[in-house]
Amino acid sequence: MDVRQQYQDMRMTIESPSPCNVDRAIAVIVVDENHVFRRGLVSVLKDYPDFVVVGDVPNAKEATARTTVRRPDIVIFGSAGPDANGIQSIWELRQMFPRAKVFVLTASCNQDYILKAMEAGAKGYMHKTAGVSELVESLRLIARGDAVVYPSRVMSPLIAAEATREKRGAFNGLSPREQEVLTLVAQGSSNKEIAARCYVSEATVKAHVRRIREKLCVKNRAQAVGLAVTRGLLNTDASLNIPLASCYPGAPFP
Repeated sequence: MDVRQQYQDMRMTIESPSPCNVDRAIAVIVVDENHVFRRGLVSVLKDYPDFVVVGDVPNAKEATARTTVRRPDIVIFGSAGPDANGIQSIWELRQMFPRAKVFVLTASCNQDYILKAMEAGAKGYMHKTAGVSELVESLRLIARGDAVVYPSRVMSPLIAAEATREKRGAFNGLSPREQEVLTLVAQGSSNKEIAARCYVSEATVKAHVRRIREKLCVKNRAQAVGLAVTRGLLNTDASLNIPLASCYPGAPFP
């Protein structure tokens, strides 16, 4: 489905929700580094018989472990915790468990982050100020297979951003981390400099660069950057100002 149409469908669905019937309880895992928030959300969902919380964990690593065992329908990311980047965590979870639907429930209104989360595989976004009824209905819609962005006022910029993103087809096969590394390469950073900025080893950077070359079908770094710029994957001016927070595994949500 065209993503812009999907966003328009989201607007109609969340603003005029219809009852969602489910055949069984919706299994949920809650991920947030704040224990009080996690327990509060678990308590709220226990009031609804069509939900069953099969885990509440503080970070993405534990979420992956719990998902392996409990196979939830929905994983609610309140945050990815201090030990993983949020976008990367969503992408990795979706790669490992494609049937698990990721729902981002965060205090961030960063539209670039929301779009990247959707690109990484999230099925929904909701701001933490939303009411309980909106949250519960959104989770039911996601369990049914719909996508949700709430509040709807954030969708218009997302639609505009998606129109630009459609020109970036070659980027679709790159993980969020590989996209960050390619951006740093385009800025002229060496492997050593990228490793320092991203808090990883040079060997890890070299592995990322090798996979980037393989996915873009190019022979070297220069060709990778040239192809990216030619296809509009990188804006040579904007790339110098792209936030690097998501390249650092310990970075918080934007």
